[in-house]
Amino acid sequence: MAVWGRARASSVSPGQAMAQRGATFVELLLALLVFIVGLGGVLGAFLAANELGEHAQEVMVALDDLKDVLEEIHATPFENLTSRFPAGVANGGASNPYATMVGVYALPGEQITVTYPAQSGDRLELVATLAWVHRSRLRTLSLSTVRTSTL
Repeated sequence: MAVWGRARASSVSPGQAMAQRGATFVELLLALLVFIVGLGGVLGAFLAANELGEHAQEVMVALDDLKDVLEEIHATPFENLTSRFPAGVANGGASNPYATMVGVYALPGEQITVTYPAQSGDRLELVATLAWVHRSRLRTLSLSTVRTSTL
């Protein structure tokens, strides 16, 4: 026969109750530590993603600037290429003519250099290289094209 409504006496002594409260506090500290470590990991991932996004944006600007220079190279008559784009001279010389060719976004420490690695008769290979500084590190990107005296 079941007895309903009776309270059962606790079998926990006062010392065990104190030990259970202490274990709860240790568990709380451990959970807080796990949370802080997890938060640090999420923050690190966010910062890395931000860094990659910033670098990708700078690479896109560099590509746009180099494409603009290559368009100018293709629009320039073959006979005027070496005078308009001096070989190995950063930004085309003291007057910086490349600044008018590229877009409105300038990268930090941006320098554009055009070189001629292969030249034979009526064939001219041109390499446009853009160098810039990203977080105290030098970055470079190059595009090349070939021009001939005959179209």
